[in-house]
Amino acid sequence: MKIGSEAHKEIFCRHFMQTYQEDDPKTLSWPDLDEIALARLRSVPFWQEVFYTERHAGAPVVRMMV
Repeated sequence: MKIGSEAHKEIFCRHFMQTYQEDDPKTLSWPDLDEIALARLRSVPFWQEVFYTERHAGAPVVRMMV
């Protein structure tokens, strides 16, 4: 299969859509931490970047499938 071909695009998009899992820090399986440590971990600004990336990653994949 040629990288960048129509078949490659379809397989990539199908795999991405079939394996996508939305992550939410409130529902992740966290290690046993005290409330202070857990609150500090959940407040790391990294999560905002993760949410932004997750929310905006789907649109290009959908556009590629059309």
